Amino acid sequence: MTPDEWCAAAVACAEEQERRTGEPRDQLELALTDFYWLMRDIPIAADEAYKALRETQLERAGAQRAADLLGVGSAPSWKPASGASIEAVAATVAIAARGADAALWSLRDRERPANPNLDYRAGSKPRAVFVIPREIEPKPFGKKGDSKPFVRRGFRFHRVVPAEIGGARVRLVLPQLTGPGMNGEASMLAAAMFTQVDLDTTRSADGTTFEVVGHLNAAAVAADFVQQVASLHQPLAAGAGCLAAVWPELTVTPEMLDELKVVLAERGLADDPGHPPGFLVAGSWHVRTGAALHNTAPVLDGIGLTLFTFNKMRRFPYEGADEGIDPGEELPILLYGDRLVGFAICRDFCELAGTVPALEMGVDLMVVPSYGNEQTWNGHVDTAKKLRVNHNARTFMVQQSFPPRKGGGGWVIGAPDDPDKAKIDECAQVGHWQAYAIDAT
Repeated sequence: MTPDEWCAAAVACAEEQERRTGEPRDQLELALTDFYWLMRDIPIAADEAYKALRETQLERAGAQRAADLLGVGSAPSWKPASGASIEAVAATVAIAARGADAALWSLRDRERPANPNLDYRAGSKPRAVFVIPREIEPKPFGKKGDSKPFVRRGFRFHRVVPAEIGGARVRLVLPQLTGPGMNGEASMLAAAMFTQVDLDTTRSADGTTFEVVGHLNAAAVAADFVQQVASLHQPLAAGAGCLAAVWPELTVTPEMLDELKVVLAERGLADDPGHPPGFLVAGSWHVRTGAALHNTAPVLDGIGLTLFTFNKMRRFPYEGADEGIDPGEELPILLYGDRLVGFAICRDFCELAGTVPALEMGVDLMVVPSYGNEQTWNGHVDTAKKLRVNHNARTFMVQQSFPPRKGGGGWVIGAPDDPDKAKIDECAQVGHWQAYAIDAT
């Protein structure tokens, strides 16, 4: 979109909002939807003009716009003047977006939604989104917001997430239990690791695809898992509490998963249940449902109940064949208090040649179980860098090494502030568990 076309789109957006009727909250949700897509299509010249806007200016003008929207009668039109410069249009859109964001926040009832996939949905295909309010009133961006793009500071009180990314449906999940880190406070993340994991596979008739059916070193994997489950609460007893515990991809068989659920349930009923994590990602496994084969990762709550499962979308090559899975069709986002948590399995996060859904999900934390080599690691680090720069989001990636690294275990991107400093040798993990700190949001 050229600068002139974008300015015309901004005018059309303002005119469309003026024609709308209905409840103020519904109109404001649609307005945030409009601003989200308008700024997604922003040309470089307008983007640079937006970055030049100072937070003091946006905060003051946005608050006044919100007051106008909430006042008696119709708010003044924000329609850009005919022939306005690209700088003037960018500023006008930015202020209108801030005002709508703050006004909508003022109208929220603060109650947990009965169904976030319905209650937070706004707009229609192909530009439907979820408009998700913050759980806690966020602080102003302040000087830290200066020079940042719209994706980092366009809305203060809401997150706007596309309802569909890369052909996959976004699904919001609301946990029933409270857990550490739900108020955005500092907490811990725990990574499980095995000494070594060798996959046992079968090939398709033509030899082009494979299915994982077990572990060649099943006894050693099972022994490691017994130790992991037995010591599950030990690395999680840090004062900050544990937000999540994560196993690597293709390490937890259905039988191991059942064992984990039983242990979590029994501990949840104990007189002293200890400190269970907020949620657990129990690795993943090849699971058949009818004729379909999926690489499925189960996500459990702290007492072993399944919150949801998610399926890998991209196949990986292994010993001359491709993973014979059917691609997943959903992208879950866990509404973990004031944190939005996204999930991906291995190549869905490190495939640099195509769409990486994580870069469009707008979450605060990405959790990624993985299995692979140093090239896989490098792809994960590249995506983690982009996610941090574009969305200020953290990445927690737990990768079992294949081929096995010398000394065993694998590598972890432990939600660092600067993923560029995540060097592979320094991020190796050998022990059954290791805890990683994650700052407050």
